Amino acid sequence: MNNPDTSKISYFPKSQIIILLLTIVGFIIRFHNLAFQMTNQDEQFTMGFASPALSAVQVFWNSLTMDYTPPIYYLCAHFSMMVFGISEFAIRFPSVIFGTLLIPAMFLIGKEYQDDDLYGLFMAGFATIYYNGYFYSKLGRSYSAVLFFFSIAFYFFIRCLKGDKHSEIWFGIFAVMAMWSHLYSSIPIGIMTLYLVLVRGSFTELLPLSIGSIPLAYFYIPLVLDTRVAGTGQNVFGMSSAQILIMTPFELFGYSAIPIGLIIAAVLLRKKYDDLIFTILITVLFTWWSMIVLSFKTPIISHYLIVLAPMLILALIYPFWEQAKTGVWKMRYVLALVMIVVLECYQIVLLNVVQRIGTF
Repeated sequence: MNNPDTSKISYFPKSQIIILLLTIVGFIIRFHNLAFQMTNQDEQFTMGFASPALSAVQVFWNSLTMDYTPPIYYLCAHFSMMVFGISEFAIRFPSVIFGTLLIPAMFLIGKEYQDDDLYGLFMAGFATIYYNGYFYSKLGRSYSAVLFFFSIAFYFFIRCLKGDKHSEIWFGIFAVMAMWSHLYSSIPIGIMTLYLVLVRGSFTELLPLSIGSIPLAYFYIPLVLDTRVAGTGQNVFGMSSAQILIMTPFELFGYSAIPIGLIIAAVLLRKKYDDLIFTILITVLFTWWSMIVLSFKTPIISHYLIVLAPMLILALIYPFWEQAKTGVWKMRYVLALVMIVVLECYQIVLLNVVQRIGTF
């Protein structure tokens, strides 16, 4: 993975302290005002489905047989409600934890990609204020959990690309955790696994993936098939294919979607011969296309693609890291960075001061 020519190199011997501070700040802003927004329909369903009146075994079994959201988050919400009572706070608190842990996870991804703390710090800094990551950290559903587990799987995937055989088993384990958090993470995970098997000739990750995937397939394929609809006109909660196509960038990056999207597209095209960037390009496009195709017959919502955020953020950070390493900042990148930071922070403030009844 190619580095730019860097005559002015700065090192961060205190990177761990910076990451610790970012993580603490990330936790505080996610924990603050946690119960401010009213629960939406999905969160109300979580409260009943993961009720502390049930046993953990019942919650686990019900999620396998009655709902097509896997059991990991339901179990987390179940135990949280046992501690904090049945409330908005209780079902959202596990999301706060997963969303906070995403910050050091993003640091690991960036550092591993370029063997440079600075890249990791850029990614962790963005993750701290990344609005959609923040939003799902305050939502009592499984999106924050799958985002975290997929990020760790992606970290080990990068290590696998570098030839680290020990990381193959860990990639498989965290990939299974991601799939047991949200079913549709299986699409990008499947693409990454195929790449490792067909291109890299690695097979170790297939053991945990097989063990974890077989029960998922057995229980959830029939449930997913039961949700199939005759056409998008009869799809009572999913989005049309056109909506998936158009709205996905905004579901991933909110108000910042246009500047971020342009930067990511430029990086993916310019760096397409980079092994990891090429894999990201293929994974993102195929997953997006798969969701569009599935939406014709199966209820699909564009925010299911939030799992792709770690890959896209890695691409987003590249030009800013490149500028910082060379010590020469072009004005357009300065303006883009300022715009993105302001828009992300603005959305965070809005979520804490505007009661979004019926749309949260």
